[in-house]
Amino acid sequence: MIPTETASRVSTAAQTLGALATELTSIAARVQQLRVRLDRAEDSKVCGQCGFRAARSRFSKTQWNKKSGACGTCLDAIRAARHETDEAGPPTEVSLRARPLMDVPGFEGALQVCRDWPPTKKGRVPGTQSNVFVPLIACVIGPVDGFYTVEDLDLAMAWWTLALPAWPRWVKALTRAGLLERRDRLLKSAKGQATPLIFKSRGRGKVPHMKGKEQSAAIELDMQVALEVYACCQVIYSVKKLDAAEASP
Repeated sequence: MIPTETASRVSTAAQTLGALATELTSIAARVQQLRVRLDRAEDSKVCGQCGFRAARSRFSKTQWNKKSGACGTCLDAIRAARHETDEAGPPTEVSLRARPLMDVPGFEGALQVCRDWPPTKKGRVPGTQSNVFVPLIACVIGPVDGFYTVEDLDLAMAWWTLALPAWPRWVKALTRAGLLERRDRLLKSAKGQATPLIFKSRGRGKVPHMKGKEQSAAIELDMQVALEVYACCQVIYSVKKLDAAEASP
C-alpha cells in the first residue's frame, strides 16, 4: 500500500512532467515554424559556398545578387586563400623603362597618361578606381607596418610616375592639403583584400583597402588633383577608343 503522501507527490511530479512535455512540444513546433519562415524569407538566402542559409546583412550587394553568392564569412576565407596564392613565389619583376604617353583630352600639354595600361576584360572603365586611389594615398601617408616599406614606396613612386607623370605633383599637393592627418582614419576604415602598391604586382607591397568614400574624400582634399586623377583614370582604360575616334573621318 503506497502512503497517501507519497502517492500525492508522484501525482504532482507526473503532472509537472506532463506540463513540461507539452511545453517542449510547443517549443519544438514553434522552432519548426521559424525554420519554415526563415527558409521562405526574402531577406535570407543559402550561401553558394558553405550551403548554410544566412541573412541578407551577411552578403555584400554583389554577392547577394549572384545566384550562388558567398556570405561574408566564406568571402573572407576565399580572399585570404587568394592572398596567400598571390603572394606565393618570387616578387614581380618591375620595369622602370620609359612608357609611351598620350595627352589627356581637355588637358593637352599639361596632363598625360601611359598608352600601354592593361585593359579590363570587357574593355570598359572599372566602376571603382581603388587600384589608383589607394596607392596614391599610400604615397602620401607613408609606410605601414606589415604591408609596405619605405623601399616599396620608392619603387612605387618611380613606377607610377612613368605611368602617370603627374603622380609626384599629386603627392605633394595632397600632402599640403593635409591628407597625412587622415592617416589613422583611413587605415581604420580598411577591410577586405589589400590593394597592390604597384598595379598587378606581387611581393612589392600591399596597401590596406580603405573604404571607398574615405578614398574619394582623401583625393578631393585638393579638387584640382581630384579632377586630374578622375580624368586620367577614365583615359588610361579608353586609349583604343580614343585612338579610333581620332582616326575616324
